[in-house]
Amino acid sequence: MSDESICLVRGSINIDEFYDLPTIVRPGQTISALNFSKRLGGKGANQARAAASAGAQVLLDAAVGSGVEGESVKKELCEAVKGVENIGLTFDQGAKAEGRILGERIRTWDDGSTGKAIIQRAQDGENSIIILAGANASLPAKPYTSLIPPHTTHLLLANEIPLVETLAYLRAAAESREDVTTIYNPSPMPTTKQLAAFPWECVGWLIVNEGELGDIAEAVFGESSSEGLDGSVKDAVKYLTNGKGKDDDGEKTIEAANVVAKALHTALPRLSTSTDKNTNATVVNIICTLGPSGVLYVRSTATKGEAPAAKCLPVAKLLRPIRDTTGAGDCFMGFLAAGLMRLQKEGGAEEEQEEKFEGVLKRCLTRTSLILPWCVGMLDLRGE
Repeated sequence: MSDESICLVRGSINIDEFYDLPTIVRPGQTISALNFSKRLGGKGANQARAAASAGAQVLLDAAVGSGVEGESVKKELCEAVKGVENIGLTFDQGAKAEGRILGERIRTWDDGSTGKAIIQRAQDGENSIIILAGANASLPAKPYTSLIPPHTTHLLLANEIPLVETLAYLRAAAESREDVTTIYNPSPMPTTKQLAAFPWECVGWLIVNEGELGDIAEAVFGESSSEGLDGSVKDAVKYLTNGKGKDDDGEKTIEAANVVAKALHTALPRLSTSTDKNTNATVVNIICTLGPSGVLYVRSTATKGEAPAAKCLPVAKLLRPIRDTTGAGDCFMGFLAAGLMRLQKEGGAEEEQEEKFEGVLKRCLTRTSLILPWCVGMLDLRGE
């Protein structure tokens, strides 16, 4: 195990099968595919490769199936990861990205196959995904002595693994002697009951899209008007969950996400039924990805007595239309973790940290676009 700072990714590994189609298949319809391709995926693997490509030392905690398929997947993941300097970007000081994926915790599940994903990609950029959990649904036969190994500074989690594992790792990180920053993406979305009982006090960063943001707010706030939930918040939640129309130009979505994110930032830890409404619980920093409208974020600062402010950063201009969004959120999350690790290492005054954090988000957007050119088109790097 490396003595350097570690980004622990507890997540899934899938073999993704892509079918390029004119349109997404309707119920009862048979359609001919325009093309077929296969590559390594899964939220855990995507996040790990992105974080490593941005220079982080990543420990991937996951499972593959038995046999040749599982062994080849593990080998591919642990091979050298191309750094961002190989796709036209370097760190601010020009340092090379020398991240890698450590495979000590990629275990073999003898009772089944590696996870699979069947992905339909339509010509308009939409996708539809079917997941077979496979080894991702398995639990370690012998749990690790320490879920959070030494030198871990950041933990990435999503929901393509059993929820019991997500909860165990979050709580272990909260109780660890290490200062662990937890980054959580609740996709696929848990049930309303699970969201209401979720230990939000253990989450440092919540990464969601606008629909997921609305679903979480609807689950934890419920029908209650307590905890400062006024009419504007209720209206914003309703808009995000079922009120968006095709005529929305993005401004209404940004406005609604702004209102909901600010409400959840301080309320989430106190609203979780697992915390018994602990009024001393910490805040949850929130990043909401808004597709072509950019990203919106609410984060805690050292300034006391001030309400949190939500900020929105636009995406870079594109030279080509969007083709496919598969894996974009995972890569964004991995780049974010690597950026936060670097900020933590550098330290500095709060004013500097805010400026540097915005720089991290901008690089996340740019790097996601470059490393996944099929995802968000070709960037015009001469633009803003």
